[in-house]
Amino acid sequence: MVKKTECDKLPNNNIVKNDIDVELSMTNTTYQQTEIKKGGMKVIIECPDYSDEDDKIKDEVRLILVNALQEHLKKIS
Repeated sequence: MVKKTECDKLPNNNIVKNDIDVELSMTNTTYQQTEIKKGGMKVIIECPDYSDEDDKIKDEVRLILVNALQEHLKKIS
């Protein structure tokens, strides 16, 4: 018989879902392209140009991070 350890147990799901509509599509269709070449490899990164939606996304990410930090501080205090 194999003895179960703490590592063998599945972690609890402690993901907090905030009320954010993830189905909104980005209306900005122009992209900024960055090309990086190094060591025989070439990586091309395409990112949407700055728009007013960027501020909304940053605010939503900031809110998610603040909520996660508050939850973490509650657990350790």
